[in-house]
Amino acid sequence: MLAENKKKTSVISMDLNNTEQNLFEEISTLIEQTRRTVFQYASSTTITLFWNIGQRINHEVLRNKRADYGKQIVSQLATQLTTKYGRSFEIRNLRRMMQFSEQFPDFKIVSPLATQLSWSHIIEVLPLKTNQAQLYSHESLPMLSCWQPTFLPENSNSHIKPNPI
Repeated sequence: MLAENKKKTSVISMDLNNTEQNLFEEISTLIEQTRRTVFQYASSTTITLFWNIGQRINHEVLRNKRADYGKQIVSQLATQLTTKYGRSFEIRNLRRMMQFSEQFPDFKIVSPLATQLSWSHIIEVLPLKTNQAQLYSHESLPMLSCWQPTFLPENSNSHIKPNPI
């Protein structure tokens, strides 16, 4: 009888361990899915923010016949924003935002880009001429969503490599 009780206890322990493992795996999956969703939402929102910042600067500073001293204004704005919000708003990045909104003036194009690509992907497209960039983004959107840009150290050109999913 003692051996039977020991055997039952062992089976219950194994079932409990399997149950605990399944619970752990299910909760881990939920956490990972939610993290991906939060990351995608944050990335999309950031791209939209950067496009809006670029639009605002281009419209208010450069297109309202202030281009003669627009560089000073952008530089001062970058200094203030960097002080308050960090390196994402340095002058180099503000210029990228301006270029992004200039190359993609239609939010109907920006919206799917923002949901499918990261800011690093967008930066890869910026050196292309407007028509090329738009064609590239539309044709490459499905393919690029599973790729990530990486940058080689010093004096190397950037390249794209697969994003491990």
